[in-house]
Amino acid sequence: MIGKILGNRYTVLEEISGGGMAVVYKAKCNLLNRIVAIKVLKSEFAGDEAFVRRFRREAQAAASLSHPNIVGIYDVGEEDGLYYIVMEYVEGETLKELIRRNSPLSLTEVIKTGIQICEALECAHKNKIVHRDIKSQNIMITDDGRVKVTDFGIARAAGGATLTNTGNVFGSVQYFSPEHARSDMVDERSDLYSLGIVLYEAFTGFLPFNGQTPVAIALKQIQEKPEKITKIIPGFPEQLDIIVQKCLEKSPNERYQRAEELRLDLVKTLTSPEVINFKHEDVDQTLVMDSINNNSSESNLKTVKKSPRKVIRGLAIASLFIVLFGTFSYLGATLARKYLEVPEVLVPDVIGLTEEEAVKKLKEKQLDYNVADRTFNSAPAGEVIDQNPKGDQRIKVNHPPIDLVISKGPKAGIVPKIIGMSEQEGIALLRNSGFIEGRIIPENSPDVPEGIIIDQNPRDGLTLAEGESINFTVSIGP
Repeated sequence: MIGKILGNRYTVLEEISGGGMAVVYKAKCNLLNRIVAIKVLKSEFAGDEAFVRRFRREAQAAASLSHPNIVGIYDVGEEDGLYYIVMEYVEGETLKELIRRNSPLSLTEVIKTGIQICEALECAHKNKIVHRDIKSQNIMITDDGRVKVTDFGIARAAGGATLTNTGNVFGSVQYFSPEHARSDMVDERSDLYSLGIVLYEAFTGFLPFNGQTPVAIALKQIQEKPEKITKIIPGFPEQLDIIVQKCLEKSPNERYQRAEELRLDLVKTLTSPEVINFKHEDVDQTLVMDSINNNSSESNLKTVKKSPRKVIRGLAIASLFIVLFGTFSYLGATLARKYLEVPEVLVPDVIGLTEEEAVKKLKEKQLDYNVADRTFNSAPAGEVIDQNPKGDQRIKVNHPPIDLVISKGPKAGIVPKIIGMSEQEGIALLRNSGFIEGRIIPENSPDVPEGIIIDQNPRDGLTLAEGESINFTVSIGP
């Protein structure tokens, strides 16, 4: 696949990951000069016509979602039997990877992540799209801390998968709602149950239900209540435990009914003193005080007469400690003066560089960075278009991070279908969609009335930069 060009537009650069249904590749869109991710269906699914129809239909529906916390879908296509989805490329790691690396996460970090997932689900549910596979593996955390939920609509296409499957389904069943595990109809509240599992995992570092097989885990989802987090983590805020337990109610009617309700409850906890003041403790610490006290009691029963030689040795040791203390105090003061004198550097001008080049240049100067914004711009995607402080200013190396504004490339839109419209109607629709009319080609047609559009190029459904020209052919009659 590496080096292959899909849709006469996307050059495959490298494989990123592989899952149960598809393999994800990093690719470059040659038309818009931006990096994208392409999810290619595995051959065992590509050969199933019913699955492919569902896959295309659900992917196209998910492509209508536009939200900062949802990985955007740009295009859906097929070439040489390969069915693929072109998606926004996200720099970062999955929430699952973050939990494995940094557990236990801070309460505030988990709450803010949960709020952003809720915002993504609000957008989807308002558009009548249920994710059906919310899990920490499907939640991306970008380098600047933004949450991106991926794989919207894909799980519904895979609705025919059974619990006897392995791989992808095994990983998902740990987050299934009871109704999903029973293969009953699911709605928005099923996503909220799965989000409750994600929150439980992020707060504790492990999942509430595990087993040797998918069926065993599914039965636990249906029958068992998870252990309360307050019983696992000493001092864990009860109000957060109540929120998670409400998400994990077996009956959908007893859970949160809308993502907005859950989001508002999570927002309230951010100002709670119980949450703000919580600190994770080491629950595995060893208690040895009783042993120490017992040994002390026994030693007090004995009287030991110290010899003069022992007294002299004790004084010598004490004198040595005093000398060492004085020496290290002097060295410590010298080192402190050295490191308190913070050096200054000249801020490099990184405007016009790619994000990777800018970060490298800042790090060479021992400066941190912060992506303050990503915005549509005529500059290529990934290019730095502004910074604060500006280049050539002198600052201390412990200065707050340098704010960068990164271009998302030209704003893109979906080419509308204008075939079958009159020339005036087609031009109006193109302009309303952010495009302009290109070359208008007159052509004789015995079947189509004069003035009606009979062809267009590029075709409808493609994602192009706004302002692009759309050529079309107009019938001039027989």
